[in-house]
This record gives sequence, C-alpha cells and structure tokens, in this order.
Amino acid sequence: MDRSIDQLKNIGPTLSHYLYQIGVETPEQLFELGAKEAFLRMHRLKILPCSFNSQYLFALEGAIRGCRDSELPKKIKEECRNWIEKLREETSIDS
Repeated sequence: MDRSIDQLKNIGPTLSHYLYQIGVETPEQLFELGAKEAFLRMHRLKILPCSFNSQYLFALEGAIRGCRDSELPKKIKEECRNWIEKLREETSIDS
C-alpha cells in the first residue's frame, strides 16, 4: 500500500494540497516526477501563491532527498535558485 504524500519531510497540509492538484498523492509519484517537474506543473497551473518562491522547490527537493529544506546542501539550493531565475526569465519573455 502506498504511503501518503504528507508523510514526507517538508510536506504539510498546504503543499500536500498543491501536490494533489497536480495528481501527486504518494511519495513514489513525487520521486518519479521530481521536484522541478512538480514545481513546474504547479507553476503552470497557477497553484502556488507566489510562483517564483524558491522555498517550495527547496521543500520538494528536501522531501525527495529525505531531509528538511534547511538541511539541503548549499550547492543544491543554488541550483534551485538558478533554475527558478531561468524560469522567471522565460516566463517574462513569453508574456
């Protein structure tokens, strides 16, 4: 039996609700999808209250890695920030 997504670190009721909206209900589904793709799907559907908040991506990445978002290595956080900045630039070009 699959575990519930909110059993992962960093996944509280709000983020769990956002993930359900993109069809992610289990940890296995999140692991398969990946943090960036999950974030991107929530961004595209305008689910996130602040589309370019890196904290959501940190939380997803930490959930997949089994650690708190505050425990992510600096290199991973920097990669996440750079990815979000690139997404922001691409989004402003498309507008």
